[in-house]
Formats: sequence, structure tokens, C-alpha cells
Amino acid sequence: MLKRIGRPRRAVVLVGAAVAAIAAAGVAYSSGGGSGTLTACVNDTNGNMRLVASASDCRQHESAVTWNAEGQTGATGPTGPQGPTGASGPTGPQGVQGPTGPQGATGPQGPTGADGVSGYEIVSASAAIGPGVIAFGTIPCPAGKHVTGGGWTLDDPIGRDVFVNQSGPNSDGTGWTGSIENTNTSGLVTVTLSAICADVSATSASSRVRVKSSRRLRVRRLG
Repeated sequence: MLKRIGRPRRAVVLVGAAVAAIAAAGVAYSSGGGSGTLTACVNDTNGNMRLVASASDCRQHESAVTWNAEGQTGATGPTGPQGPTGASGPTGPQGVQGPTGPQGATGPQGPTGADGVSGYEIVSASAAIGPGVIAFGTIPCPAGKHVTGGGWTLDDPIGRDVFVNQSGPNSDGTGWTGSIENTNTSGLVTVTLSAICADVSATSASSRVRVKSSRRLRVRRLG
């Protein structure tokens, strides 16, 4: 009984040693160019193993065995720290200019402007007044027009001792009224009262200025 037990035990030990030796050799064999699967022939009598290229290399008293030479995949390692930020790259070249965009739509028409001035003309009247004489009167605008200005003018640009007593539009704005006095003692002075008239209720182009001198001033001697 003891011999029977001893023989198989020794065979097991031998087989274990052979497996370890062949396993070590198999790793080297696999690293040298194998496919990752090892093939060996085990002696059916004494349990010895030898590494072969394929199962067809085993003899009649041997049995073929195979196993994977690669171990199991290990656990995933921890994530490594983030690396430093790399340096900025150089500025790229400027791109080509794009095509011109399409023309925009026409905007809406603006609001109508304020009424303009048309029919501009100057209406005036003149008189020669001597020393101590006052000239006064109103220059009316043509029908439908209103005054935009007016005043007195003299033939003597210096106008010594000639005084304007009144000058301004009348109450309804359709004429210019005024009075002027000659207080010198050297002779006659020609005075002119003018009214600047226009159509101010409609928008139109300005017309040519017309000057009329058909009005007469009333002259009154002082004292």
C-alpha cells in the first residue's frame, strides 16, 4: 500500500515540477513570437511534459494539452495628474477678404417736411422829405401773401438827423408799417419803406425776387 501511494505522489511532484518548468519556458516561447497559446505533450507514463509547436507533434504515449500564456487583465490604474498647459501657438495668417454683401433693401420714405416759402418778393414805396417832415404809411403785400420782414432805407447812407419812429408788421401780418422823421436843416432826404412778402403756407421752390415801387407814402410837415 505504501509503495502504491508513494509512486503516484512522486509522479505528481514530478509533473508539478515539469509544469512549472514548461510554464516558464512557455512564457519565453510566447514572447519570442508565439500566438499567446502554448501547446505541450504530457507523457502518459511518467507525467513529463515537453513544449511543442502543435498537438500533432505528440507521440503515441503522450497527450496534448494547451493553455493561454497571457495572464488575466489587471485592474485599471488611477487617473494620473493633469499635465501643465502647453505654450500658445503662433498666430495664423490673415484670411482672405470675403465677398461684398448684397445691397440692403430701400428704407421707408421719410415724413413730409414743414411748409416752405415761395412767391418771395419785395414791395416798397419812396418819398422825399424836407427838414421837419415826417413820412409814414403801410406797405401791403399782394393778396394771399404775408410779410416776412421789412424796414426803412435812405438815399443818404449816413442818415444824419433822420430818425425812425416806427417800423414793424401790421396787425394781421399782411403788410409793413412805419414812420420816419427828418430833423435836419440841410435839405431833402429820400426815404423808402419796404415789405418783404411771400407765400408761407405751401412748400415750393423760391421764385425770383420782384421789387415794386407803386405805393406812395404820406408826408406830413411837423409843427
